[in-house]
Amino acid sequence: MSTSGKILSGTVWSTICTILGAAYSFFATPILIGYFGNANYGLVSLATSLNVCVGLADIGMNTTNVRFLSIWIQEQNWRKVNELFKTSLAIYGMMGILNVLVLSVVLVYTKDVFNVSDAQNVTLRHLLWIVIICSILNWYFSCIEQVIRATENVGWFQKIAILPKLFLILVLISTLLFKFDIETFMALTMSVGFITIPLQVRKIRREIPDISFWPQFNQKIFREILPYSVNMFSFAIFQFIYFNMRPVFLGMRGEIESVTDYRILDGIVNVVGLLPGLFFGVLLPTASRVVKSGNQEALERIAYDGTKYLSIFLSFVVFGIMTIGHDLLMIYVGEDFEHLTVWLYLWLFLIMGNHTNFISSLMLSQPNLRPLMYNTAFSSLLGLLSCWLLIPYFQVGGTIMSFMIYSMSQLLFYYNYYWKHLFGLSSRRILVHSLMPGTVGGAVVFSICIFVPHTESYLANIVIFGSLYVLLFLMSLWLIMNKTDWIFVKELIKKRRKDENEMAIN
Repeated sequence: MSTSGKILSGTVWSTICTILGAAYSFFATPILIGYFGNANYGLVSLATSLNVCVGLADIGMNTTNVRFLSIWIQEQNWRKVNELFKTSLAIYGMMGILNVLVLSVVLVYTKDVFNVSDAQNVTLRHLLWIVIICSILNWYFSCIEQVIRATENVGWFQKIAILPKLFLILVLISTLLFKFDIETFMALTMSVGFITIPLQVRKIRREIPDISFWPQFNQKIFREILPYSVNMFSFAIFQFIYFNMRPVFLGMRGEIESVTDYRILDGIVNVVGLLPGLFFGVLLPTASRVVKSGNQEALERIAYDGTKYLSIFLSFVVFGIMTIGHDLLMIYVGEDFEHLTVWLYLWLFLIMGNHTNFISSLMLSQPNLRPLMYNTAFSSLLGLLSCWLLIPYFQVGGTIMSFMIYSMSQLLFYYNYYWKHLFGLSSRRILVHSLMPGTVGGAVVFSICIFVPHTESYLANIVIFGSLYVLLFLMSLWLIMNKTDWIFVKELIKKRRKDENEMAIN
């Protein structure tokens, strides 16, 4: 298969795999809460959230390894490929050992650190032992995907990555049929990731016959990749810590049931978050060409109009889910969780902050990322501090309020300084011309739907008011978008289809 064909295959299968994973998480959550109970499911979520040290290594090493492996594979420099792979195994091994040590310390002090009862503490310790054992095995195989991606076999990898997703469904069904306890479920769930390891090893040996799977640190290779790795690590570390520590803070400062509340909301919001990526994929090729050309007029058109269309799409999705949010939540997990409705609305609304994603992709193409790094660090630390302080008062709401503070810090930096400094863009024009039309349109339609009397059937409300929202929002587009907007969208769709056809032919 040609390079372009591999890229297209990788994109398609990655999308399928991501949607399948999100669908499993979405449907499994209420089932597991009903089977294990609110508190016990919270223990599962807390235990998995603590397993973050290997993820820290992935922040810098993942992208770095793929970049350098791709270059050296293209150059057929197999010695460097082999040395980098062995060095990565050694580094991930050290991170795996660190992960075990950290979890072992947590294991000793679970009762002191987390707000759990004596019975819950015993269960949490059992779950952490399972995480520790699986993490020892996991680190060794974390580098294999990087080699497969570097050989442009992403499509193949995503195909076999569907197998663990299917086994997760099998584990879920078996748990319900055979009445597995929470420890057995946890062990089986964490073990399914190892199913495809033999296939991956076989694939790598076919692509690179002389590759060695024995860890060996090479200082010279490490020094060569270190500068790039540090840049990537510095940029992403604070965001990683902020987003991964929120459920941990809930376990430490709130009730264990609040961790379950967080996972419920996170499951819904993550599914919603997948949809804007489809629209983003249409705009990204055009954006890349504009950045390379250095055409300021074209860049401004993309920045202003592209952000406008992304905002309209976000508004359609966000306010649409908000319209049926209460009824969806009641069907999803039941009336015991009705108190989460207001927090679901707030979290969904904060997704509108993703209207900056398109301009952010332009920003990341610039060589100097220091201003972004400093602002991200400040916003993340501010978010963590507010999360820690607010959780005792608002429980899961404290994490969402902290995310609001984090998002506002980012947006204020972009609007008040960075966009104008970097690209000479008008923040006022982005706010008024790009963001407000779709946001106001979606908010008005949402307000109309929410104040119309509802039926007593949650399912009927979803069908009736979901359809009403779609109809009214589509009608509002004739007020929001002008003739030039419609022509621009059609051109983007045509270009996207042309690019896909060319890739398929090649």
